[in-house]
Amino acid sequence: MVPPIQIGDPQASFLAELFPAKIRYSGASLGYQLASVFAGGMVLPVSTALLAWAHNKSWPVSLYIISFCVVTIVATILAEETYKKDVS
Repeated sequence: MVPPIQIGDPQASFLAELFPAKIRYSGASLGYQLASVFAGGMVLPVSTALLAWAHNKSWPVSLYIISFCVVTIVATILAEETYKKDVS
């Protein structure tokens, strides 16, 4: 398991570089907060419903979490590279 501090540092710079300087703070914050609400906030009720649907089998919850991983990987691959670009 990766400690949260090892994720937070690169994530902050990655999110900040996705937006122009004028809206960088707002853009990164909005994306982070919406992800917290829709991904983090919905995990418990959706997981509970999936467990009930599957008669307490955990495979649907695993697929649900894997789907978040797939979305994250695809979004990271599709994000524009900012290396050697002016991000100010």
